[in-house]
Amino acid sequence: MGGLGGLELQRRLIGAGCRWPVIVLAARDDGPVAGHAIENGAVAFLLKPVRRGELLAALQRGEQYLCGALDAVPDLEVLHRISALTPREREVLLGILDGRFNKEIAAARGVSESAVKSCRGKLRKKLKVRTVAELVLLAVRAGLTGRRR
Repeated sequence: MGGLGGLELQRRLIGAGCRWPVIVLAARDDGPVAGHAIENGAVAFLLKPVRRGELLAALQRGEQYLCGALDAVPDLEVLHRISALTPREREVLLGILDGRFNKEIAAARGVSESAVKSCRGKLRKKLKVRTVAELVLLAVRAGLTGRRR
């Protein structure tokens, strides 16, 4: 974008009074950038390459926001909990969102399956959920989506 970063563009749009929903597309997973973008009102933070379904869901969330649906904007309290995760915990969480099995997450990370199981337990404890379904719901409330399989 000619030296202008996405967060700066978002800040300028807000400063100019623009209240349109923003969808951030990023080349890499950067928790602090995602957190700032969502805190500033972005309705989604997607990683490239973006799957068609992810983009469609983000566009629908933006449309809901324009129609006044308050739940279209990610939950900031949940986002803060997720931003406190370690890089390994974020990777495992994204693997879960992708629908990957522990064995697949372990192979992709170069760790043992038991390390992934342990990490899942830590995730549930840190994020204060009991089940994987609650974990996924919490991640969705924070505006996270899975990545390309």
